[in-house]
Amino acid sequence: MANINGDICIRLRILNSQRQPLGGTVDLEFKRQNTGTTVTIKGAAAAKDIEVRGLQRAPQGLYQLTVTPTDVFKPVSQFVNIPARGFHTLEIVVDKSSMQKPAPPAGTESYRVFGTVRDQFEIVMAGVTVKAVDKDIRGEQPLGNPTTTDASGAYQIAYSAKDFADTDLRFSGATRAIGRGWHSRCCGRYRSGKRGGYIAAN
Repeated sequence: MANINGDICIRLRILNSQRQPLGGTVDLEFKRQNTGTTVTIKGAAAAKDIEVRGLQRAPQGLYQLTVTPTDVFKPVSQFVNIPARGFHTLEIVVDKSSMQKPAPPAGTESYRVFGTVRDQFEIVMAGVTVKAVDKDIRGEQPLGNPTTTDASGAYQIAYSAKDFADTDLRFSGATRAIGRGWHSRCCGRYRSGKRGGYIAAN
């Protein structure tokens, strides 16, 4: 459970598809990246802003937030960064009327790589451009679009199977599995199976 005392870490505004207050109650789960530590809040009132306290702040404040209405199983997840000071107000839209989406066609699966960029003194670096690259023995190609780190040095890049499909078609011996990254100061690498890549920051 989150600590009810202390400063506000983040304020959540839960909306419906018409961008009105969702109403009812929701369960919140904050799963901290890298450690797996989970903070849960049960039955929070979604008719007004929800103020959350007791979370770890930047530079270790990257969480995966999952919001689930208590009357219907429609979880919504996204990554949030808890600032080093003060708090942000985050709007999350929950469309309880939407139908379950079919599985994506083969080759359109989505992936993401994320982390925190630090310098040689382990200080987080804000405003740094980060790119992810798929690399094998034949060459390399970019994955997704370059992004910029936020105030806490965190970044996230989304990409799809299409980003590396061309290489797979030409060189069928390569494995198409992609893994999550690990990071060392300004740069990082990720690898799964026989295929790998790297993350570059500048």
